[in-house]
Amino acid sequence: AGSLALFQAYEGMGGFEKALDVYAASSDYGAMMASGKVSVVLRNLVKMHAVPFDQNVAETPKFIVLTRAAAPAAMIDTVTQLAPIFADSGAMTLRYGTLVTGNNAGNRLLGVTYPSMTAIEKTYDALAADATYQSALSSFNVNLRAIVRVLM
Repeated sequence: AGSLALFQAYEGMGGFEKALDVYAASSDYGAMMASGKVSVVLRNLVKMHAVPFDQNVAETPKFIVLTRAAAPAAMIDTVTQLAPIFADSGAMTLRYGTLVTGNNAGNRLLGVTYPSMTAIEKTYDALAADATYQSALSSFNVNLRAIVRVLM
């Protein structure tokens, strides 16, 4: 509580570099950081994997669930098999990738947005009853699951 998460996506590392240059040149950003009221506590880069998912961008999400897990392989096929459960339960967007920086480099990160807590509950109830998900749990060592309220 009391923290701010900022998620940004870039087509390549060049876009990330340009963003860092914009931050460095911004007097507003500099003043905000110098105020002592804000500090960056974590910054990670994620290499995204192609997981088919019919994104619902017509609505504004209220929540994002971030799940981080250690896994010996990317397991893209498994996540692809599970993606329809998320969609059928009300998930709006789904992104999956591998962390390439930070203390958890090599871990997998799943980010899913939802319109409500009810949709989150429905998703995890459906996953709990799914044999593919239960089997995947033996390969994924979930070490973080966080529900974040989205403010736009």
